[in-house]
Amino acid sequence: MKSLDNIVALFSSDRSVIKQQENNSEYKCEYALTNPHRPSYDELVSCLRSIPKRDEISITYKIESAEDQILNDRSRESIENFLINLESKLSLRDPDDSIELHLRVFKKVLDGAISIYSLEDVANFWKESGIVSSLKKIEELVSRVQVLLVNGLEIAAKTNSLIFLPFEFDYKGSEANGIDRSEIYTLRDKVSHFANASQFSFIPEDFHIHEIDPVLNAEIRPLFEELRLVSSLIYLCDFSKFDELGNIHLRLGGYRLYAKDISAKERISGVNSEYYEIYKWAYGDGDVIDKVGLARNIISLHLIDNDLAKIQKGTLQSISSGYQVYLKDNVKQYIEIKNKLSEFIQGSSEKASEISKNVGAYYKNSIWTMYSFFASVFLIRVLSKSNQVLVTNEVFVLFFAFVIITLIIMRYALSELEDEKLRFIERYQSLKSRYCDLLIPDDLDRILESDKQHLSDLKYIDKKRNDYRWLWGLSISVIFVFVSLLWAAKL
Repeated sequence: MKSLDNIVALFSSDRSVIKQQENNSEYKCEYALTNPHRPSYDELVSCLRSIPKRDEISITYKIESAEDQILNDRSRESIENFLINLESKLSLRDPDDSIELHLRVFKKVLDGAISIYSLEDVANFWKESGIVSSLKKIEELVSRVQVLLVNGLEIAAKTNSLIFLPFEFDYKGSEANGIDRSEIYTLRDKVSHFANASQFSFIPEDFHIHEIDPVLNAEIRPLFEELRLVSSLIYLCDFSKFDELGNIHLRLGGYRLYAKDISAKERISGVNSEYYEIYKWAYGDGDVIDKVGLARNIISLHLIDNDLAKIQKGTLQSISSGYQVYLKDNVKQYIEIKNKLSEFIQGSSEKASEISKNVGAYYKNSIWTMYSFFASVFLIRVLSKSNQVLVTNEVFVLFFAFVIITLIIMRYALSELEDEKLRFIERYQSLKSRYCDLLIPDDLDRILESDKQHLSDLKYIDKKRNDYRWLWGLSISVIFVFVSLLWAAKL
């Protein structure tokens, strides 16, 4: 805040702060002056230049017995008139008059950047009215800006959504970390329910500062660590909610069910990074459902005084060890499931072949019976050495009866094949549905090769049905032609 202090110093060497505050849009400070004097034009212009052009400054000089003198812009005419009137007021003032100087800076956003004149006051503003209020105020700021140019900051620092830079830093081209939020929201919605998800868009990374400056460490870090803890809990708990009064409700179900309510005025002290590290691990590579489920179980065993906001250091190591054991057990189970699916696929192919063979059996039996009958009739007649015709009217009528019976058998066999085919499909879909509870859809689809073998089996069944229909028709046609020719020969 050196630039503003220099402005005040121009008006008095002896001054004290009456009130000072700053929020997301303006900075205000009131000073009591003891030995006032009028600065020169060049001195005032030089100090006003230290205020970025994007911001608007207002200086109000209050003398108890005189009208207020206000400077609202930086034009030469306005500054000269302000100083002339101020000199006149000072020469006519009563020695006992109190004198105050009020500074007000309207902070404007330019290229996604905004000024921070007093980080301590901004931090106090953010902390007012509780954690939920802090989240709202910071999200409101993040919706408009990405860069904070902080007076007194020496080292640049950043979170996922904000960049803290020294006041005079050339911020053009600076970008925050910019993690893909939509993917994290999707993962969160798979494992937990945040009742206010439509109203808040924060992620824990928004409150993790990568570099620590002494100023940030003193003013911002405690607040951001608190918000990082709460946001991490929201992404790890089964259920979380902000009520209308600004209270926070959390519920985590592990080996035991734990709940915590944080009132609107309550702050959390003694925060460590353990929950944030657990969140980063759980939402990293791997199945978030399995990892968050395991994390909840082990978290419930490592709480301090059964307080959901207080967790033992080293809990992540316990979770990681437990996950390794879990993975080994799961790999064994996965291999068993995959082997069972392979056996099922092979069994399905054998079943398809069996269905086709059943129709073939019907064909062989019916055609063989017909051929055997007529072969025996013909053979008897030939061996009898009689002049009787081989195919009499009676034999021909009997032949038609056999043909009709054979056609009925063919229709029944093909109908039974179609029924078996439908049962084959239903059985496959039913088993596939059961394995969806054990494997993710993509993995199941990969093991089953997108139903490649199943579709091939269905194609094989359809081909065999058409082949048997054609073969049955051909066989009946051949014997029909043969018998008809023999029957016609006697005419």
